[in-house]
This record gives sequence, structure tokens and C-alpha cells, in this order.
Amino acid sequence: MSAPDLTATLPRGAQPVPGLGIADLPAATQRAIHRAVSPLEVAAALEASGLSDGVLRRNFGEQSLFVAARRLFTTTSLHFAPAREPTTWRPGRPADLARGLMFALPCALSVALTSSLRLHLPSWSLPMALVGGWSASQASAALLSSLRGASLPSGKAVTLLLLGSAALAAGLAFGASSLFGGGAIAVAAASGLSLYVVLWAIALAHEEPSLLALSIGPSALVAVLYFTLGRQHVPGAYVGGFAAFTAAATLAVALRHARLGRHLLAGISSLDLVRSVRHFFFGAASGIALAILIVLATHHPAPGGWNGAIALPVLAGLGPMEWQVRTFAHRARRALASANTLAAFRRAARGALGVASGWYSATILVASVLTALILATRHHGVPVLVLAAEAALAAAYFLGLILALLERVGLVLIAWAGAGASGLAFLAGSYLADRHLSDFELRLGFALSTGVLAATLATFAWRAVTHPFSYR
Repeated sequence: MSAPDLTATLPRGAQPVPGLGIADLPAATQRAIHRAVSPLEVAAALEASGLSDGVLRRNFGEQSLFVAARRLFTTTSLHFAPAREPTTWRPGRPADLARGLMFALPCALSVALTSSLRLHLPSWSLPMALVGGWSASQASAALLSSLRGASLPSGKAVTLLLLGSAALAAGLAFGASSLFGGGAIAVAAASGLSLYVVLWAIALAHEEPSLLALSIGPSALVAVLYFTLGRQHVPGAYVGGFAAFTAAATLAVALRHARLGRHLLAGISSLDLVRSVRHFFFGAASGIALAILIVLATHHPAPGGWNGAIALPVLAGLGPMEWQVRTFAHRARRALASANTLAAFRRAARGALGVASGWYSATILVASVLTALILATRHHGVPVLVLAAEAALAAAYFLGLILALLERVGLVLIAWAGAGASGLAFLAGSYLADRHLSDFELRLGFALSTGVLAATLATFAWRAVTHPFSYR
């Protein structure tokens, strides 16, 4: 369909006619229409808010998108946008450590819960929960941040995310149960933990960390008491009861922002959906890699459900990761404003990346040593290669988040796809050679793959941070 000529000079403020009205639109779209200087800008604003040509014809009886845009342009008054200072990215602060710690607490709580109640869950339960929870939470955070950044309502989007995440978690759990075995308790545990991570992402996207801290604080305290005092002083019923309270409270916090409606996709643009899908695959790749890490670590039998503790360095590093990512962004943006030449800005941006990466790497090293000591006290043998692979995986997460901040998620997906292809080629080669790989060879291959992944992302980030237009 060819667009009609809408560039002619038209009077503003004419009498309205039946059809789509300005009051039917979100507040952000109304502001864009009032500030438009051409009907084409109105058409772009309608398209960005999810009102495509087909939606306008079907739901509002319009002739076309461009006809509706020209009518809205002629029937609304012109408002000038107020001048404002450009937004700046705040530096990292100690509160980011607390936010990251709250992400690690659910993992520690799940370990305490399975150990105290002596639940014998199948080996796929925790990896499957990580895959579903990480992918859905990344997509949720990306979509909600886009809507909140555009001052658009997010209630229907929260409902859509909750329904989709629940369906994804249940589907993955039922599929794994059908393939590898496992009862209803395993399905409920995997899907519940996956959905719980999504609830956290929704609550944090709405800037409510204090409510989350109140919801998980009592359970975290009980888990710490269980780890230090043992089952004799802290019965499993106490841990299970507080865990149930935490799950119910977190669900209540997320449901506060959910809204029902006929069209759950209304107001969500195609660009926002594409961005969410990219972050979904980014989260899925991250979850799959961490799941493989846990599976490789299960060859060291840890009684009492302690195999999941291998993921603690990555989860405990989420707080320092957010701190250092925000600090890097703040320093790079400040260098962009103060540097006199492009070369000076590039040196400053790369220096900020190096400092942030160094501090985060030191955090992961300390967390890995502490995890090795914890595992050594629980069973004989420490999976050193697995911990080395986890350190490389943590670096890949950090660099991937840097690239995502610069809107370079495509490069992240390319690096993850390359690492996955190399791992599959390694397994295919051993299969074609009719050679059974030992546990050591599997861990070594995974460590090499994660190392190549981290190096590839480091190369991408080293180049991406020097582009001034990335810091919008």
C-alpha cells in the first residue's frame, strides 16, 4: 500500500470527526501527537504504540493508518516539548550489591529447602529451572524497561509475561519429566523455581527491591541458621514454611502490577517485542550454559542436594556485576562529555572497561575459592575444571551485559551461537570417532568452550565501547 501525500500544510485544531480519538491513546502517544510537525510523525507514533494499519481498520473502523494520522494531526493542537537536560547513567553503589545478593538468595534457599526436607529431586530439575527462569526473566526485564522508559502502562504486559512464563516453566518441566523421569514434586519444584525468578524480575523492573527484601528476609535468615546449626536445631518444616511465605509474598508483589484486558499486546511495539525476543535467547543461552555446568558437577556426588552450590559464584557475583556495569557506563558517558578528541574518549572508555572487568574478576575469584572450600567440607574432591569453566562463564555474562547495555545483543547472540556450535562439533566428532569421552575430557571441552566464548565477547566489547553513538 502506497502512502498518500501527507506533507501538505494543514491547520491544527480543527473539529474532530468520528473514529480513533486522541483520548483512546496512551499518554506517551498523545504527547508525541501533540508535538508532531507532520502527519507522518503521527503515523509513526501510532505504529510504535502497536496501532498498525490492520488494527486501526479492524478495531476502530479507520480507512487506513495514514488517514487516521492526518485526521489526528488536524484535530489536535500543537504543544512544544519542554527542554530538559540529557539523562545520565548513575554510577554503581552499595545498593547494587544488595540487589545482586537478593538474586543469589533464592538459590541458597532452594539448597536449604531440598536438604532440610530430604527431597530427592532428579538431576534435571535445577538446570531446567535455570533455563526457563533465566530466559523468561531476561525477556521480562527488557520489555518492562522499554515500556517504563517510554512512560507506557505495563499492567497488561505483566499479565502477558506471567502467563507466558508459567506456560514455559510448566512445559519445560513436563517435557523433562517425560524424557528423563520424575514425579509431580520434581515438576512442581522446577516450574515453581523458574516462575519465582520471573516474579523477582518483574518486581525489580518496577523498582521495588525493599518489598522483595521483606519477602525473602525471614527465609534467608532461616536458611543461614540451617546451614550453621544443622537439621537438629532447624527442622525442615520451618524452612519449608518460610519458603512458602516467601513465594506467596513475592507473587503478591508482582501481581500488584498486573492488569487484565482484552488485548494484552496493545501498546507493545514490534521493536519492543524484537528486543524482548533477543534478550530471551540471551537468557536461554546463559541458563543452558549454567545448566551444563551443574550437570558436569553432579559427577562429584554431593549428599544432601549440595550440587546446586556450584552455581553460587555466578549468582553471588550478580551484585558486583551490576555495580561494575553501572560504574563503567557512568565513566564512559562522563568521558564522552569531557573528552576533547575521539582518541581520548576511546582510551577512557577502554580504561573504564578494564577497571570494571578487573574488579568483577576479583570478585568471582574470591567466590570460586569460597565455593571450593564449601564443597570440600561436604564431600571428597572439588571440580576444579568446572569452577574454571564457571569463572569464564561469569566473565561471559559480564561482557554480555556490557554489550546489551550498548544495544549490541546481536553480537552477544553471535558469540553464544559460535560457542554452542563448537561444543556440538566437539561432541559430534567424538561420536563419529566412536570414542566415549571421560568426565575429565567433557569438563575440559566445556572449559575451553567457555574460555573461547569469554575471549570472543571481550573482543566484541573492546571494540563496541569505543563507538560514541552506543551511549544513547
